[in-house]
Amino acid sequence: MKKTLTEIFDGATAEETDVLVKRNPVPAPSPDALASVKSRVAVSAGYDAPGAKKKKAGFLWKSAAAAAACLLIAFGVFAVLRALRGGVPSSPLPADPDDIVWGRADMQEVQGEVPAPDWNGWHTGPLLLAELEKADAETVFALHVSKVFSDGYVYDGKTVAQIRIEKEEKSAVAEKLMLLLKTGDILKYGEAVYTVGTPEGEKWSRELYEETRASIGAEFLSEYLSDVAFDRERAQKDLAAAEDEVRRLERVLDEAFGEFRRAAAGDAAKAFSDAGIPVVEKNGKTFVFITKKHLTELELPEKDFYLLTLALRRNYEHVAGDVPVFDSASVSGFALEKIDCEISDGSSRNARSDAELIDMINDLIRAREFDTDVVTVRITSSEELSREVFANIEYEDITATKKYKTSAFVWLYVRSDKLNLEALKEISNISSVKTVSIGMDQSVPDSE
Repeated sequence: MKKTLTEIFDGATAEETDVLVKRNPVPAPSPDALASVKSRVAVSAGYDAPGAKKKKAGFLWKSAAAAAACLLIAFGVFAVLRALRGGVPSSPLPADPDDIVWGRADMQEVQGEVPAPDWNGWHTGPLLLAELEKADAETVFALHVSKVFSDGYVYDGKTVAQIRIEKEEKSAVAEKLMLLLKTGDILKYGEAVYTVGTPEGEKWSRELYEETRASIGAEFLSEYLSDVAFDRERAQKDLAAAEDEVRRLERVLDEAFGEFRRAAAGDAAKAFSDAGIPVVEKNGKTFVFITKKHLTELELPEKDFYLLTLALRRNYEHVAGDVPVFDSASVSGFALEKIDCEISDGSSRNARSDAELIDMINDLIRAREFDTDVVTVRITSSEELSREVFANIEYEDITATKKYKTSAFVWLYVRSDKLNLEALKEISNISSVKTVSIGMDQSVPDSE
């Protein structure tokens, strides 16, 4: 439901109101100064001193007293307004949030590398840059303000770069172990694999044999292969341990980014509010409401460290935790080998169990709850799928492509609270379905 900014103010908590209308407070007067002001006002109003009996005064004195009182009231109102406005005049915010420029959930502002300062010395995303270039001076923008995240940021005694390297190394170990588990019972026979073949009748080309060994590494292979034997049990245990460590390091990276983001939000809030710009700290992010004119003129210390993007309206208005949570034991029988799910760092992976897959979907929805409530399901099939296949999926939109060579593709856009896991399981078990990818990317493909 549409809300006016007045309603947003009225519904805000004391803390939100405190940061919404940022202030450069007028210092409280000292007791001596206050006494002096009281004394002069009292005398002007016809008293000898504060607390004394009033003198009789003529019309001239009465007029002077009234004028003095009006001036004091005017000064007080000006002081309050100055405190609320932060001391810097700015255009009033539109009463209707629809008159504010917001971001779009179906487009990401920043992809890959952080953009170079490209608008009056600010780092901006491409959408914001495009909107700024076509806006007039008094257009109000809702901006998300953050700082450029550095791999040199230290968390729990290590830099983010070091943690990333550890994760990459463990991921590489896991990949080698997965390949070894697929090929170990063949590689254990050594060169016989391509000369005479295995006792089970398997025979490879020499090129495939050497490429596979090179991918895993001779030193790595020596730990699991010996005397025509493959220690599969050890390889399985080591793979589980490596995958657990990768997940742990993913959580550490998330925690590091979260800590940095919270600290950066505080720095940004103070910098912009000290400059008299309306600021709201909400949902772990800093929102700035500013006209193009004021952004053009604004200069801040360390300006080149700030990253400005268009804020999402859902990101601002969504109530934390207002998302569905699926019971991890509610559905079983997924074709897990076909399904991959997006995780926190933007990559995707398969789950090892039905319960883990459902937990991954829950984690994805929670991680993106302030960005969107639409889950994207992308299906690859060896043949075109009829609409009847998706009859039990209450989707918002569907995009299908015709079969191209060996595959046809379908994109389903489903509200998270309408996601039918039982129907998703049934789709994954269709023989012609090759892959099912679950994410929350809102980009829409071109259909044929």
